[in-house]
Amino acid sequence: VAAAAAAAPSVAARRLDGLTLHVATCAVYRRVLLSPTYGLDKLDNALHAWRTLRGARLDGLGHGDRMRRRTPKQMQASWAHIRRVHTELWQAEGADLEHVRQNLDRMERLVTARFEQEWEKWNRECMAAEERQAREQLRQEQMEKQRLLSEERLSQRLAQQAFRAVGREARVLDRLVALIGRWSRQRP
Repeated sequence: VAAAAAAAPSVAARRLDGLTLHVATCAVYRRVLLSPTYGLDKLDNALHAWRTLRGARLDGLGHGDRMRRRTPKQMQASWAHIRRVHTELWQAEGADLEHVRQNLDRMERLVTARFEQEWEKWNRECMAAEERQAREQLRQEQMEKQRLLSEERLSQRLAQQAFRAVGREARVLDRLVALIGRWSRQRP
């Protein structure tokens, strides 16, 4: 009985017999790219494909940089890298490269309009940010100019007050001298 049980494939093994794997990665604008199909006998190839595609995607995101915004140029470079890695994976499995390239080209055509819109939006946002920065710089310069003018006015006002105080002090001293002179003449 034990020999018969060992010779017969287990129920679990029969369930896994037809299992196939695809490695999915996010390509351009959340479009999903699938790797070649791997059977359980090619699990190492599937893991290699997963690591390779994951590495390509993370390279495009900036090595752990948590900032999700990328420039359109960075997105293009990221897509080119993912596309190259994806093509290499299919080539390693013996796929028709022309067919793979056609599929990737079709995906690019589907997202071209959106990419151009994103590029235009990026440019508008950059120009708006530059305009805000220029306005802020102008505002800072105006505030600095106002501060300098205010300091100048204060300095002039203090100088005038000091000049008047010196004049008052001189008049008071003159009056004191006159009073002392009068007082000393009245005293015998």
